[in-house]
Amino acid sequence: MESVKFEFDGGDMMLQWDEYEEAIQWFDRHMGWTFLHENLNDRSKRAAFVMPGGGHANFTTWANEEHQSRYDGHCRVCFRIADLDKNLEYFEKHGIRYGERTTLPDGRETFDIQAGGGLRLTLIVHPEWNGKFPDSRIISFDSTPIRLGVRNIDRAVRWYRDHMGMERSAFAVGEQFALLQAHHSYEGCIDLAWLEQIPEDEPYRETNPAARLYFLVRGADNFIRSHSRFIELGATTSEINGDPSSWASYYVFDPDGNRINVWIF
Repeated sequence: MESVKFEFDGGDMMLQWDEYEEAIQWFDRHMGWTFLHENLNDRSKRAAFVMPGGGHANFTTWANEEHQSRYDGHCRVCFRIADLDKNLEYFEKHGIRYGERTTLPDGRETFDIQAGGGLRLTLIVHPEWNGKFPDSRIISFDSTPIRLGVRNIDRAVRWYRDHMGMERSAFAVGEQFALLQAHHSYEGCIDLAWLEQIPEDEPYRETNPAARLYFLVRGADNFIRSHSRFIELGATTSEINGDPSSWASYYVFDPDGNRINVWIF
């Protein structure tokens, strides 16, 4: 049977219902993005900004209490920034908390910030972009936009290869990381995800991160088949929400509890 193609399609930032307006104002004030549109009703509130380096920053909140619980865990959506010193100066001036800086296997520095609405955003420094968008903080999604903590790297590599079609890159990253390649819905094959070793004895816990990553499956039959395959695999999988002939989504957890969202539209 033909395999289903999963294409990375960006992220969606989930906000608390009663913090939505303040959070959107925070991003409008601090990020240097262009406001695109907003859709408000009794069940949900949605907004989108255009990031200067390309792509949309999407924000959603649901009135249903079930959608509100949050646990970020080791599941990260990563964003590109440029001038490190200039950004840190801005964060300190405006009281924006940021975490310890570490270095990825490709030599780039990375750290987290606590953004509006309590969102944890992971930033990757690209000094070659210095001066391109001087009035913006986050420029775009990072060129490797996903970072996932896993307890056994080889097992995780096999899971993402066998069930989502990702391949391990030949790029040498040491024993603590693996780099996965996969399809992007607009950019073709890219270095998509860092898998990062976390303690092997860390208890399994399913994440519900505020910054969520999404994969697109094209074709209603393929979408339904992908959902059925995860259930057959025994992975914790949600029900399908919506109608696959127009818009629908579901989520599944990998063996380390990282939440993978899948949709069609």
